[in-house]
Amino acid sequence: MKKLDERSASIERALAAFRPQKPDLELPINPDFVSKPPRLPWRVMYDRSLESLPRKLSRPNFRERRFAEKIDVEFVL
Repeated sequence: MKKLDERSASIERALAAFRPQKPDLELPINPDFVSKPPRLPWRVMYDRSLESLPRKLSRPNFRERRFAEKIDVEFVL
């Protein structure tokens, strides 16, 4: 019985390497960090986005390609 338990434990350890792991999102704290201002005003970027969005959405297979490139984990920083 002991040999069977050891075998089960070794199989579990081997399978654990293939199970999805939670991402480690611990970010470093850097008190000397200096944020750079945006190169363009937000309104300019917003207007450009409004102009380009209809073109992007009208491309063939846009939604299929977007779904295929989707990542499994989403988070907000």
